[in-house]
Amino acid sequence: GYSYAQYNLAECWLHGVGVEQDEVKAVEWYSQAAEQGHAKAQCSLGQCFEFGVGVPEDEALAVRWYRKAAEQGIAFAQHSLGIMYEQGMGVDQDHPEAGRWYRMAAEQGLANAQFNLGTVYREGKGVTQDHAEAARWCRMAAEQGLAEAQYNLGVMHAQGLGTPPDLRQAAAWWRKAAAQGDEGASTNLQTTLQWSLATPGMPVVVAGLVASLQFNGRAGLVQGPAPRPGRLAVLLDGDSKPTSLREANLRTA
Repeated sequence: GYSYAQYNLAECWLHGVGVEQDEVKAVEWYSQAAEQGHAKAQCSLGQCFEFGVGVPEDEALAVRWYRKAAEQGIAFAQHSLGIMYEQGMGVDQDHPEAGRWYRMAAEQGLANAQFNLGTVYREGKGVTQDHAEAARWCRMAAEQGLAEAQYNLGVMHAQGLGTPPDLRQAAAWWRKAAAQGDEGASTNLQTTLQWSLATPGMPVVVAGLVASLQFNGRAGLVQGPAPRPGRLAVLLDGDSKPTSLREANLRTA
């Protein structure tokens, strides 16, 4: 069969476009396209197995299909594979391998992967700890609008990790994150703005705040119940930001 048609038919079944929604049939058509090497179908099938959409959850099979898509250059699959390795989901935990896949996705411009790669460098997991490199990747993600990265970059500026200490810059990044609803950024911003940052030296209260700041965790990890199909996303055609499966319905490369 024609794999692109099979992939698009799977999209229709998944989202109920022209047919009654049926996750099981969607997986059947994703599988047919994926078996023929269709990279986007492989990535989508990996998501279905990871989140239990139309099939029982199976982390090992999710890894299998993510890997096939990742090896064809799908950034979302590369990032997902990095998460699986870092968390030991469906594979033995392997921090260097996680960092390798994060880097591949990050170099394609995927913000979540840039954020996670920066976190790997900050923590020194699977790589030599390097705060400057951590700040560089975190900044790339922050400049794309990822709130978690904006918050963490603010913390790095406040604590002088990988960048000169600068509370003005910290506040600027926290302001961006707070505008997106990041509560931690709002709290930090409210505290620091009580003081004149132009005053030489750092007030004791602000110094205490800086010392106690905590970083956000990884981006892209599932929290709570698994997302439903409408929340699954893939990176398509070299885009720098995720595109929903529904929006991707008629896009064939």
